[in-house]
Amino acid sequence: MTKRITSRTRDRNRRAVAAVTGAATAVSLTATGWVVGVAAADFEAEQAEREAAQAKADRQRARYEFQVARAQQGSTRPVLRERPTRTRVTTRYVTSGVTQSVGGGDLRAPTQSSSTSSGGGPGSASSGPSISAPPPAPPPPPPATSGS
Repeated sequence: MTKRITSRTRDRNRRAVAAVTGAATAVSLTATGWVVGVAAADFEAEQAEREAAQAKADRQRARYEFQVARAQQGSTRPVLRERPTRTRVTTRYVTSGVTQSVGGGDLRAPTQSSSTSSGGGPGSASSGPSISAPPPAPPPPPPATSGS
């Protein structure tokens, strides 16, 4: 039993195939549009997160650069620190021309020896106490020698 295909059946089958093809095309275009829309929304969300992260990083970098600049401005002030010191000792010998007795007696000038007077008496030009020069300075220490 074979079915006989008439022109009417043929046209009906062609219309059914066209309808199914059209429906499949519509469904596939709709699905493609939905997938592309979801992908676009996801991409925009990622871009917004990236821009927010970049803005936060820019703010942090600006804050860091401001703090560095402020620290550099403050570093122009002098820094006080301990410096090495050297102690210098100067010894001066001072002699007086006047002697005093221990018991609080009277003061008197030292007598001039004949080697320092130039033959004059009390009215000569060299009258008065003689002031002698201080003794010479001690010799300098020997130079430092290396151990080798």
